[in-house]
Amino acid sequence: MILLLGSFMTVADSLAEPKSGGLNESELVAISTAFAQAINDQDMETLSRLIDMRAFGERAARTLFDRESDIQGFVKGFSSRGSLRFVRSAFGQALDAKSRAKYLRILRDADEATPLVRVDIPSGGHEYILLTVEKNTLGEVVVSDLFLATTGKQLSISLGAAAQLLIAPSDTMIRKLFNVKSVDRELLIQFREIGKLRREKRYLDAYRLIQGMPLEIRTQRVILDLAIQLSQAVDDQEYYHQLELLAKHHGDDPSTAFMLIDYYFSRGDMTRANDSIGRMIVRFGNDAALMNLKASIAYSAGNMDEATAHALESIRLENDFEDGYWTLVTIHIATEQYTQVVDDLKRIEQTLGYEFRAENFANEEFYAGFVKSRAFSDWLN
Repeated sequence: MILLLGSFMTVADSLAEPKSGGLNESELVAISTAFAQAINDQDMETLSRLIDMRAFGERAARTLFDRESDIQGFVKGFSSRGSLRFVRSAFGQALDAKSRAKYLRILRDADEATPLVRVDIPSGGHEYILLTVEKNTLGEVVVSDLFLATTGKQLSISLGAAAQLLIAPSDTMIRKLFNVKSVDRELLIQFREIGKLRREKRYLDAYRLIQGMPLEIRTQRVILDLAIQLSQAVDDQEYYHQLELLAKHHGDDPSTAFMLIDYYFSRGDMTRANDSIGRMIVRFGNDAALMNLKASIAYSAGNMDEATAHALESIRLENDFEDGYWTLVTIHIATEQYTQVVDDLKRIEQTLGYEFRAENFANEEFYAGFVKSRAFSDWLN
């Protein structure tokens, strides 16, 4: 999970490719709103109806194969998995009972339009999703692909590569993926074993197998993405090691910009961290989560006035964005502005429906100075 608020997002000029076309705005808003509401309701059946499995499979197949027979074979196998199973595996954390999804806006590029949805995850992270929306052969409006910011790729590309690499890797596919002339048979065996270990949730063993591969293989983007996922189940040291490799070998790729914010932050490189957020705002527009992330970075750098301004802006942008309020509380506790802390907490009560009592703060070390203050005493005692 990313440091600070755990926001996950990447930015590239081509993020919205392929774009949604041929639909009017009301159709795009309707399916995007329904998509977000299905996540809020944990309604996997509705999500599965909104997603066109065959379209997903065909997009994935065309990234891997040239022959039409291979493409259609992949599509048949992919479609047979079942849409509910696909939804469960694709969305993971986003289907947590307390996750909240929100349709943000339609991004426009020339005559094309792409809906943007944000999912706020209770563990402290965010997922940004760009929807590719089309009409199927029955004239129904469906989602035919997703860009998940946590991976920096279209989901069809991620699933296509991962599915073949870890389930049925072939000599031809690996040569195409890694742009190599020949493939050692031992490598094919290793990929099959990694897939098996991953399915068995033996993440450490799978991770160790990847680390034993030749450097030119394990620094390929598709392998690094897999290693980053696995390293999160190992420990922070390995996670940061994989981010370091990503920065070294793919740091100039715009799609890795936000994925590397953890790495920049851990190295104290706030300039690059802020540059990444700036590019996100340019591409996706401003929202509360991005401004709150800027507030967190400023806070970590000791720039309290700047942090306060960004936190206030996050609340102005989305009055019900809870993280922004708690960022303000954190800033004002750190700077011992206890009267302001009381104002912050009153605002949280009024806006978000909380009801605070003295015992809520009594045994919390973070609030020790506040509890001893005159402002606290006048408020709750």
